[in-house]
Amino acid sequence: MSGLIDDHELTRRRLLQVAGSGALALGLAACGGSGTNTTAGGASGASSGPIRRGGTLTVGWLSGGAAESLDPASGTQQPDFFRVFNLYDSLWTRGRDGRPQLRLLESGETNADATVWTLRLRDGVTFHNGKPLTADDLLYTIKSWSNPKHGGNAIASSTIDFAGVRKRDKLTVEVPLQFGVTEFPSLLTRLNFVVIQNGSNPAKDPIGTGPFMLESFEPGKRSVYARNPDYWREGRPYVDQLVIDTSFTDDQPRLNALLAGQIDAMPQMPFTQARSMEASGEIALVNSPAPQIMTFPMHCRTAPFDDERVRRALKLVVDRQQMVDNIFSGFATVGNDLSPVGVPYFADDLKVERDVEQAKSLLKAAGYEDLTIPFYTSNAFPGQSEASVLLKEQAAEAGITVDLKRVTAANFFTETGGWLTYPMSCDLWLSPMASLTQFWNQLLYTKAAFNQTYWATPETDRLLRDVMSDTDEASAGDKWRALQERQFDTGGYLTFAQPNYVDGTTKRVRGIEPSGAGYLGGFILDEAWLDG
Repeated sequence: MSGLIDDHELTRRRLLQVAGSGALALGLAACGGSGTNTTAGGASGASSGPIRRGGTLTVGWLSGGAAESLDPASGTQQPDFFRVFNLYDSLWTRGRDGRPQLRLLESGETNADATVWTLRLRDGVTFHNGKPLTADDLLYTIKSWSNPKHGGNAIASSTIDFAGVRKRDKLTVEVPLQFGVTEFPSLLTRLNFVVIQNGSNPAKDPIGTGPFMLESFEPGKRSVYARNPDYWREGRPYVDQLVIDTSFTDDQPRLNALLAGQIDAMPQMPFTQARSMEASGEIALVNSPAPQIMTFPMHCRTAPFDDERVRRALKLVVDRQQMVDNIFSGFATVGNDLSPVGVPYFADDLKVERDVEQAKSLLKAAGYEDLTIPFYTSNAFPGQSEASVLLKEQAAEAGITVDLKRVTAANFFTETGGWLTYPMSCDLWLSPMASLTQFWNQLLYTKAAFNQTYWATPETDRLLRDVMSDTDEASAGDKWRALQERQFDTGGYLTFAQPNYVDGTTKRVRGIEPSGAGYLGGFILDEAWLDG
């Protein structure tokens, strides 16, 4: 069987049914996001007439400082998502429902046990320097993932059999895996896995196939891109120039710039600002329920968090509903320490009820009746500082002293050896995960690139590999349930909220729809345009 499966989601039952006839061609169509576009006087995404071409679209982000990057191999800062996804294209991207859909691929087929994937590129795609996209570029891209310093190496090296990857024709590459991975496409939707040109060095000369081409880049200040006139999505992008302004160090100047028309879009708008602006009608809001999580990660190999009872006590101390009510102004739902919500097999029925007395009992049993914990926070994203202060207040009821250590937004991801070393902090995972497979491989695997909690063990690795390769829906469901229960009971993530994606735009911005794929409709701005 060949061609595309045009469906909103792929279940293992369907995979098994289709695979029984030979091979599975995977391609998920984008569907409308389950969000709202709450605007007054001309919504972003709504149009009063035909699409207008031209103009400069300026997006304002908080600065990531010197750590900002154009290199997909190392990009992690929040503005990096916009920079990378508008310069490059990935094989699969996330649709508005947050699940994989084809991007640079014409088709992606797998055999019956999902151990070999055959990837066929779209014909007629060219790079910014005019060279056609071929299988040699994809081979070079995949080989780059084998570099231990590459941001996608942890996932790629644990799944792909690099020695067996081969070109079948000028547009087709065969990718054998070390074991079956039924949700393999979801692993490749992260920015680290965009396709680069054969022989190129993206850190020095970023050449992609994306909707925009690089004109200039000043880390922590400004990135300027020109429209790609030969983009494979015919007629797109609509604007002539895209500017990503990362000179802002605080959200109030960003809002002031938006109101003054100095920037056109303010992704990740603070929730209190969003509610106030919604009432005033001065700007347009793009608001969508999202799979992102705000969490208090605990380093499970660092005292006192190496004691399971301490981790459990902290989870019981937090009043999650109060967090959501006080911090997010209605733009969030309560989290249950698991992620990502909305994907197949997510255990949304597991709940944590606040119980301060039980928390005290656990701490006493662990020998931590007078516990002081170092806690790192910043204003790197909306709600971070407020959530940290509220945690300090709530934890005090159980006799826990939270020692807040404030770091500037520009340094939060680099301070004290890196954000992955903080014993406890407030963090936001904004990149939407397309599956449990993707989330666990990026965060809950012993060799994961973002092994933030250090909870994973060789035993959980074995269980993860087993469920990833299971093509039977019922069996896989049981296994995912067991893994999530284990992580829910003993894991290092205290995930208290699932914030919406909330962006502000001027009223002249069009073509941006609410989406579970990310901020401003999913980071890629090839469909955005300016009305006036």
